[in-house]
Amino acid sequence: TLPDWKQDVIDNMGVGILNKCIMQWSNHSDVVWPKNKFWLELITPDEASADKWTTFFNPTSFKHVPVLVGFISGQAAIDTESQTDDEIMEDVMRNLKAMYPSISKPDKIVITRWGKENTARGSYAFKKLNRNWEDDKRNLQKGIDGLWFAGEATFKTPGTTVAAWETGETAARSMASVLMGSVLRHGAGGRLANMALRGTPSDV
Repeated sequence: TLPDWKQDVIDNMGVGILNKCIMQWSNHSDVVWPKNKFWLELITPDEASADKWTTFFNPTSFKHVPVLVGFISGQAAIDTESQTDDEIMEDVMRNLKAMYPSISKPDKIVITRWGKENTARGSYAFKKLNRNWEDDKRNLQKGIDGLWFAGEATFKTPGTTVAAWETGETAARSMASVLMGSVLRHGAGGRLANMALRGTPSDV
C-alpha cells in the first residue's frame, strides 16, 4: 500500500475531461476554412449549446493534409461520451456548417472518450478547492522505494502533453541512473551501463 501522504494527494487531485473529434479530408479542394488560421470558434445563439463543439484547431498548414480538431470539455464532454460516433458527428457538422456552409463530411474521424479509458478515466489534472497545488505536485512526484511517478499532474503547469513528456523524461533518466549504478556495482562493465542509459533493458 502507498503511504498516507501519497494516497491523500492522489485521492484529492482533481481530474477533468477534454475530448477531441479529429477529422481528416482526402482532398485539398475540401478546405473551405482559412488555411492559415489556427483557431476557429463559433458563437452560438444560445447558452445551452455554447460549450458543445464550438472550438476547432486547424493544423492543415503544417500537416499538409486537410485536418480539423474539435474540442469539448467539462460536463458537456462527459455527456458526449455516451453518444455514438454518428451522433457526435451530427453535432460537430451542424456547428461547422454554421461557420462554413459548403463544408463536406470528413473522410476519416477519431473521437476520444477519455472518461471511459480504464487506464486514464480523465485527460488532465486540476487543483481542487482548498488544496495547495505546489505541495500536492511535489508530493505526487516523489518516488517510493523504486517506484517512480510522472505525468502532467506532477509538473509546474499541468494539463499539457509537454508536461507529461518532460516529467516522463525526468523519471526515465532517474531510473536509468539507478540501473546504471546497479550494473556497475555488479561489475558488468561499461557496455551494459551504456545500454542502461540508452534505455534498452531487453538487450541487458
